[in-house]
Amino acid sequence: MRQVSLVAAASMAAISLSACGATPRQRLDAAAHSLAASPYMQATIALRLKGAKVPASVTSDLGSFTLRVEDSSTNGATLSKAGISATNSEVDLLYKGKVILAVRAIGGRTDYFKADLSSLTGVAGLSASASQSLSAAQALLGNRWFSVPASALASSPGSLNAAQQKKASAFVTTVIAAIGSSSHVTAGSSGDQVVASGSLPSLLAAVKGPFETFSGHSATLPNVSSGTWKVVIRAPAGKLSTAVLAAEEGGNSMSLRATVTHDKIQVKAPSTSTPYSSSIFGGAGLSGQSG
Repeated sequence: MRQVSLVAAASMAAISLSACGATPRQRLDAAAHSLAASPYMQATIALRLKGAKVPASVTSDLGSFTLRVEDSSTNGATLSKAGISATNSEVDLLYKGKVILAVRAIGGRTDYFKADLSSLTGVAGLSASASQSLSAAQALLGNRWFSVPASALASSPGSLNAAQQKKASAFVTTVIAAIGSSSHVTAGSSGDQVVASGSLPSLLAAVKGPFETFSGHSATLPNVSSGTWKVVIRAPAGKLSTAVLAAEEGGNSMSLRATVTHDKIQVKAPSTSTPYSSSIFGGAGLSGQSG
């Protein structure tokens, strides 16, 4: 988990979008830059789906999940300047307000994770075998923190080394620039609102190239010939507080709401943790040995 460098990249990319000089776009850029312009940042993200082809159970279950991100600088610098070694981060996945998975990255040295899957047994349509698997995982994890040193993460599937992190940051930068160039930015209904909007086909076309460069493979765009997207941002005093993304196509809609604060909350390593061991997890998910 190295999302801090991506947040910084996103903020720097946002500044570059002000080339057109339009006041609403400059306000949008400043709001995006404010994400990493403080030593602390907390964001809560919720997803909603609605449509004739989306089962009610799926709509209800997805609406019960939220994602929470917390970043804090350990040297007093802003998140955009602190660097990975001086930044602690936590990402939590919640179900009905209860944390089911928490991951902490402490200064790029050690990651910690904790899972409490007990509440997931109430998910609609969960099969008996899936429920048994959740119970077995819960018994193994026991709602306790596990530590995974950087040496183990470096050799694990899907991990990001320094070069890959740089490539991922460049990808975020390019995508934001592409989205900005394909969007229409206006002032909102209130003084602290900015609205960015565009068509789904244009959005997909704008991100196709950056995605292919990042993945190294050609990409086939979804067959979307219509549809729109809109982002409404509130930024009192130039600081991003809420962002709502809405997209509609073919009678289906999706909304993503993010709430941002900058409270002085320091992310710290857990007071106690169990070192990662392949004997505990049977080699599933990670390779390498605990330190």
